[in-house]
Amino acid sequence: MRPFIFVRAERADIDQYAEKVESVRQAFDRYLDNYPRKTSRTKTGLMGPVGKILSEAKSGKWDADSLTGYALNIHLMTPNARGFISEEGRRALSEGVRELMDLLSKVESPAVQDKLLDRIDYGLYATRRFKGMEYLEDVKRRYARFLEERYESVDDLNKKWNLSRREKIEEYSQARYPSGSRYDKANDEEKAAIDAFRQSQDDEPEEADPEEGEEL
Repeated sequence: MRPFIFVRAERADIDQYAEKVESVRQAFDRYLDNYPRKTSRTKTGLMGPVGKILSEAKSGKWDADSLTGYALNIHLMTPNARGFISEEGRRALSEGVRELMDLLSKVESPAVQDKLLDRIDYGLYATRRFKGMEYLEDVKRRYARFLEERYESVDDLNKKWNLSRREKIEEYSQARYPSGSRYDKANDEEKAAIDAFRQSQDDEPEEADPEEGEEL
């Protein structure tokens, strides 16, 4: 008697869409590169309108154009966006929604649709979380270089910032991320350094949640 062969059809159904899933993720990733929020403590904040797109996509009440319009409205209402979205952001947002709706239209099983949406959602989240970390690390490196040029020595910085024995740093790279919470705790000299650093940058460094940025 020949042994039974078991095939997981649902997994096979999902895997056949891997290329399309990746294409959707890449389009939304390009869009989020143009979104005004590069980092956030929460998944919702990090994903911007894309989270809403993914939750609404299979509801049946949207076509690609109307869902794009829905997401665009969320983007433009975001305070940091100031009513603006770049041309590349518009293209990537429209492409992502169009490809997503096309993908879901090819899948009849709601269970498979949900699994595909999860792959897009959490794969994109991982990409954005890593990019957010890289962004914060880059800001901190630039801040360290700025401080090195501003102060005669690390001891000079420690003295002028009036850092406690526990807070004193041994090298510029140990300076806390120039976050809002750090600014509130700083003396006038450190506040002046943070202000000068922000003004020296082409784009003002994004505010960071203390949990993400201040201890980097």
